[in-house]
This record gives sequence, C-alpha cells and structure tokens, in this order.
Amino acid sequence: DPETSTSTYVWIDVFGVGGPALGNVQRRDVAAVYPGVGDRHGFSTTLAKPAGIYTVCAWAVNWGYGSDTSIGCRRVTVS
Repeated sequence: DPETSTSTYVWIDVFGVGGPALGNVQRRDVAAVYPGVGDRHGFSTTLAKPAGIYTVCAWAVNWGYGSDTSIGCRRVTVS
C-alpha cells in the first residue's frame, strides 16, 4: 500500500472462508525493489484443512484511500 510503509494485513481466502495474516515477515527482495519502506512486508499463515485440492487466494488489505488488491490465487494440494 503506497500510503503506508508499515506492515499491513493480507486476507487469505479458501473457498470463501478466510483469515488474516499480518504482513510482517522479512523480505529483503521487497526492500531492494522499494527502498525506504523496510523489509517486513512478506506474509505467512496456517489454515487447517482436510486432505484435498483447494484454491487459495490472497488479498492485500488497503489502508486509507483506495481498495483491497488481489495478490493472486493458487491451487494447493493438502495431503
């Protein structure tokens, strides 16, 4: 979010059920591309799901003006 250099939340969604992940995991590669915003903009979370194939989507939660932004979706196999 260009309106803040602090860590923000990412919403993780699996088939309409989701939860927040604080975007404060160290990412030096992000800091190299965006100097001055720090390196704590990666995210990580754990969602318990039974074995199966799921579509997992992530959304960057907006602060201030604007709206949330899709980071993307991936198919994930839980075994």
